[in-house]
Amino acid sequence: MRVADHMSSPAVVCLTTNSAQQAARLMQEHRVGVVVVIDLDHRPVGILTDRDLATRVLARGLDPATPVQDVMTRDVVTIGTDIPAADAARHMAARTCRRLPVINEHGQVIGVVGIEDLLPDVADEIYQIARVLAPEHHASRL
Repeated sequence: MRVADHMSSPAVVCLTTNSAQQAARLMQEHRVGVVVVIDLDHRPVGILTDRDLATRVLARGLDPATPVQDVMTRDVVTIGTDIPAADAARHMAARTCRRLPVINEHGQVIGVVGIEDLLPDVADEIYQIARVLAPEHHASRL
């Protein structure tokens, strides 16, 4: 299966000029833990998670009106819709992130995929590999 089969769409998005409080309200309203920060062309320029709000806004005592651009993660990593789910999970592990904005062929955000979305597919892939290897493992013990 591909990322397109697992992503949440549409992505919850905001602009860099939105406040941290507005981003938090979007997360609450849509019951998500991430907002993708976009430019006017709907291209990702950052990402803001519920954890970012806790550690970069609340823990520092910043004003809730602080613009998202001051607290977002700027080095946003994206992924395309046709990437296999297992590759997406490996990509997340390599970048130590749990969520990736999904982009279309024009670089515009169309969804978000989280590690929890990929786990069933990845677990099934591991199971299938184990089934293939199990007879070989058993035979080598004889």
